[in-house]
Amino acid sequence: MGIKISEKFLNDLTTKLIKAADSGQKLGVTDPEEVGQYVCSVLALGCELIPVIGSSLSALTTLFGNLLFHPNATEKIWEKLRERVEALVKTKITETQLSILRKKIRGLQDNMENYTRVWEDYKDSSGDEQMRARDTLKMTHIAFLSVVRAAIPEFRVESFAVPSLPLFALAANIHLMLLSDGIRHGTTWGYSEKNVNTMRAEFKKKTSPQGVAGHAATMASEQNHLLKGAIATAIDLEMPTTIVTTWKDAYSDLELLASGYAGGGEGYDDLDYATYAYKVYHKGRGQVKPYPTELNDADNRGSAAAATLRAYADYDTGMVMNVLNYAEYWPYLAGDKMPESVLRKLDREIYFGPFGRHTTNAAWSESSEAPVTDRGPPITSAYVRGWDDIDGMQMRYGNSWGHAYGSTTGGAPKQLDLAEDEYFYWVSVYYGQKLGKVRFWNNKDKALECGSGKHGSYYGCAAPPGYRLTSVHITKWESFTPPGCEGIILGFRPSLIEFTPN
Repeated sequence: MGIKISEKFLNDLTTKLIKAADSGQKLGVTDPEEVGQYVCSVLALGCELIPVIGSSLSALTTLFGNLLFHPNATEKIWEKLRERVEALVKTKITETQLSILRKKIRGLQDNMENYTRVWEDYKDSSGDEQMRARDTLKMTHIAFLSVVRAAIPEFRVESFAVPSLPLFALAANIHLMLLSDGIRHGTTWGYSEKNVNTMRAEFKKKTSPQGVAGHAATMASEQNHLLKGAIATAIDLEMPTTIVTTWKDAYSDLELLASGYAGGGEGYDDLDYATYAYKVYHKGRGQVKPYPTELNDADNRGSAAAATLRAYADYDTGMVMNVLNYAEYWPYLAGDKMPESVLRKLDREIYFGPFGRHTTNAAWSESSEAPVTDRGPPITSAYVRGWDDIDGMQMRYGNSWGHAYGSTTGGAPKQLDLAEDEYFYWVSVYYGQKLGKVRFWNNKDKALECGSGKHGSYYGCAAPPGYRLTSVHITKWESFTPPGCEGIILGFRPSLIEFTPN
């Protein structure tokens, strides 16, 4: 078994990011799931999973600015992430708390833009000018770190922990990348060895279940002392008033936190970031609302069960793409080598469906998520039989055909073979009493379409950005009139991972 990061796929993503950064542009991606693959690419660079070249990589945090803070980013990314979770669970964030979160996000955006500007000035300067730019960069880094520290508790408020979780994950990415920048470059930027060691201890506390015992008060005291110094020099550094206001607000918030106030509850504030992410994700599974069934379950048995598991699949998939994948990278952003077991988790399969009826072959349930499994051989061919509806289906994995679902004689056969560099990235279905129609699209714009949708008029699709189809299962086939397959489950794995089975 061999598993590694796909250097080609990662380079394709990061080249776009770095070109945008070097030209002073924003990438402008607005779909949260598409943002997720770029975030993972930056995190993979931060973990040094492939060799990197380029001046923009000296401060990886700035690459996040191109992703998360372009015009309308709050509405297009941060709000969408929250709304998608709220649509799936029984908890909604109140307007009062939303106002607080929006203010914190705006503060993160203003400071990210300021940090990027200061970093660019430092990178482009030389001689005495660079020494002044270095001091400005150090003070800006100190203050930005404090702004993020002060914002994090608002994303961890117990009552709204589940719908806030993807937003927390984005803020945690920024916090840990800033610490990583400081650990790697702090001495060059003028930090003392003690300062760098404090950042290293903070990073350990936020990324390890064991954390760092004790010294929390000492760490907070040093951090607040540094922030106080940054605020005092802000005028000399010609910092914008809006930025200095966020620094002062952070100082007040951190003083309040140090006095014993915490917004988390349930001991959340004592949890490292990855443990917190998994804890809240599992809590959210207990809040998932089943989708209403499109069909009368009495006449179409299995439709309600399928609709319920489809809601859980959508919750699990969203959390994997926008939270749990990030959490796997976090402990390795400061130089520790990532073990193969973590890459295996990053390669976990996400699911869409069941579209239609019944839940046979679903790897997850209402009580448990799908297990992490090893990837098998890639899909190399799709074979589908259908006329009015879908009569049968079979996938070839590598050189061997998988299970033949349904009829091997009914309907007209259609087949699409895939070349070595081809894969299915998008699947659409029409479902109802039967699985009425399917369409598989590959990355070379070739499609296989089968079925007329006679007994299936409800539409569903799966096309997670940065993923490829890796498994297809039919839930049930019925021979009684009208005959045909009655449900389908689609599994996808990330293109960022290369896997060679034994």
